[in-house]
Amino acid sequence: MVPTRPKTSIDARLQRISISINNLKAHEQAMRYLHAYNIDSEKLAVGRRLCDEAIRAHTSQRILRGESEGATAVRDIAWSTAKRSHSQIITIARVALRGQASSALGLQVARSRALSAWITQAQQLHTGLEQHPEHMARLAEFGITAQRIAAARADLDALRAASAAQHQAAIQAQLATAQRNAALGALDLWMSQLLAVASVAFAEDPQLMELLGVTVR
Repeated sequence: MVPTRPKTSIDARLQRISISINNLKAHEQAMRYLHAYNIDSEKLAVGRRLCDEAIRAHTSQRILRGESEGATAVRDIAWSTAKRSHSQIITIARVALRGQASSALGLQVARSRALSAWITQAQQLHTGLEQHPEHMARLAEFGITAQRIAAARADLDALRAASAAQHQAAIQAQLATAQRNAALGALDLWMSQLLAVASVAFAEDPQLMELLGVTVR
């Protein structure tokens, strides 16, 4: 029966496997036992390659996940900024513009909590104002100048860019996670096979299982 262990962190798993491979390579008696079951230095080299690939994949995934989290933070800040600048305009526009004008600018609809829908609503507001200078003039009477509207439009453009960057970063992080999981899966399979063979090969000297990080009582 192959010994089982409680779940550990990925870093700990990779370190344990790396140390196990090194331990076996350095232990002549253990290698002699394993050689009888067709486990030699070349087979250990395969494990070393799989371990190195998993380490690289894990490192890459961690970096890309961090970049994705950073991009999400930037997007959220951009959204908060855009919300503030547009909220002022919308509040005044609902007072200054009534009827058909209000409907055309989407002022009668509550702002969505979903980012994509919120952006669509903001774009409707700017498009409507660009197409109707008279609405712009009416807002100016209430202190909402063309400059303030342009600044809000710039906030919207910045939000769009931040949202696109966050989406791309999230995709890259997801791909890296899938690649890391595949590399870990291949390494875990190799290690489980090694443990199974070692548990038989070391039957006469079970303490050797500790070379593989298995506690023997």
